[in-house]
Amino acid sequence: MTMNRRITLIGVIVIAVIILLTLIAAPSTSKINSGSTYSRAPDGYGAWYAFMQQRGTPIQRWQQPLANLITQPRPVTMVRVYSGLIPPRLNEQEEYWLEQGNRLVILGVRTRAIAAEFSSLQKSPFGDVKIDTRRRFKPGGQFSQALGDKFGAVVWRQPQGKGEVIFATTPYLAANAYQDYLSNFNYLADIVSQKENLLFVDEYIHGYKDLPNLRKQAVRQREEAVITREQAVSKREEALNTGEPDNAEQRGIRNREKALSEQEKAIASREQANADKQAISNREKAVSERESAVKQREEAAEAREITSYPKQAINTRERAVKARERAVKAREAAVNSREEADNLFTYLTNTPLFPALLQAGVVLLVLIWAKNHRFGATVPLETAEIDNSQAYIQALAGVLQKAESTEFVVEMVGKEEQLQLQKALGLGLVPLEPEVLIDAWVQQTGANPKDLKQVLQRQSPNRRISEQDLLSWLGKWQKLRL
Repeated sequence: MTMNRRITLIGVIVIAVIILLTLIAAPSTSKINSGSTYSRAPDGYGAWYAFMQQRGTPIQRWQQPLANLITQPRPVTMVRVYSGLIPPRLNEQEEYWLEQGNRLVILGVRTRAIAAEFSSLQKSPFGDVKIDTRRRFKPGGQFSQALGDKFGAVVWRQPQGKGEVIFATTPYLAANAYQDYLSNFNYLADIVSQKENLLFVDEYIHGYKDLPNLRKQAVRQREEAVITREQAVSKREEALNTGEPDNAEQRGIRNREKALSEQEKAIASREQANADKQAISNREKAVSERESAVKQREEAAEAREITSYPKQAINTRERAVKARERAVKAREAAVNSREEADNLFTYLTNTPLFPALLQAGVVLLVLIWAKNHRFGATVPLETAEIDNSQAYIQALAGVLQKAESTEFVVEMVGKEEQLQLQKALGLGLVPLEPEVLIDAWVQQTGANPKDLKQVLQRQSPNRRISEQDLLSWLGKWQKLRL
């Protein structure tokens, strides 16, 4: 295989690998991101979200189902920017949520397209709002127009119990493409802002999910169910203990259970402050252990109710307490690991290194296959040719400058300049007296004799001048020759 073919093959392989990695590792974009505050595309809302933060409006991204907002004590305003047009309808859950005093702003509602201009400027208290759609809505009854023209409403309101819903025919009311229209941003900010309401932007509809919080909520619900069962078992055990002599073994188990309850409360508060995926996984495991312990206690209570053998019940309850102790240790270990300082391993596990390592591996394989050879023959560096005369002159000039031998320079340069001037005047190459040279120069040029006389007087032997005077003298010779 020739060198050129080999280089071509390596280049093709590298380009193919880069394209493959780009297709695999590059973030995927789809229509679902349209209207998301995470999007910087023209149809995204990242600029409006930053605008709201800069003006000091408290705003948050919501990445959970709407059902999780039902327990929110304060009223909420939820902004939904849909990726596509949807019918202007509400489901039962949304209606119930709105009736509690909340507000819903929906951008991107499918209505009828009419014979209106596609691009129009709608009047508002904040100036002209640019709208790019022919869709309009004819409000009536409980609907009231908030923004529109003679053709119909672009934005309208609908009361729903104690709350209300606001619809808009365009999903691009304050999209990134309208950053030059500040009135669009201000208008949307005005209709979504309400002092007593919390303001959320729904990112759950764009595929963003707060999985750790959802999982943590599921674990919490499961744990609450386990605690309820545990309390029921405790009541059954207390009922069984009534009328029976209390012994040290039973008191010890109860004290251990009481200590475990206090320990679980402390761990729960630490988990709330330091929750992460690993802690949630460990808490799930702990809940499973505790659930198993409750199940064993239930079996013990049932066995005791049937057989009336306190010893057997105590042994089963002892096993349940041990299982609960293992669950508490697992939860405590999870919290301790979370509270420790981040180390290199934690950093690496949370860093997307796979694409970088994959590319480095491909480059390493290419180098191994090519045996670390260069892509071509070695090209020697060209050595610049040295002008000996110029180097000699520069070296001599450097020596004379360090020795401050300006008189030598004046003498040598002055003689050469005089001969060149005589040659130009046709007076030969034999040095002439200064007076003869001045007279001939004045006759042929008609110039002032003082100029030539000044430069010739500087050429007196053994007369040292300063470097500045030397430069001035050389400049005058140059003017005379011109």
